[in-house]
Amino acid sequence: MDEKYLHHYRTLGIAPGCTQKELKASYHRLVREWHPDRHIGRRADKGKKRAEERIREINHAYWSLSNYYRKHGRMPLEP
Repeated sequence: MDEKYLHHYRTLGIAPGCTQKELKASYHRLVREWHPDRHIGRRADKGKKRAEERIREINHAYWSLSNYYRKHGRMPLEP
């Protein structure tokens, strides 16, 4: 279980024990960076496909961590 949450923290590029505000800021930054519509160009198919995979990972990580916060009133794995 702890490994799952560690993976989510790594996916979002934040440290365990961060605040809800830091979680949300990291999520929004990554969504702007990895949104599939931003990955159009010479390698559109490959880049867009990778961006779609990455955005799914980011959304899942954010959903999981924020859901934990809503249920428990704190972030998982707080030091």
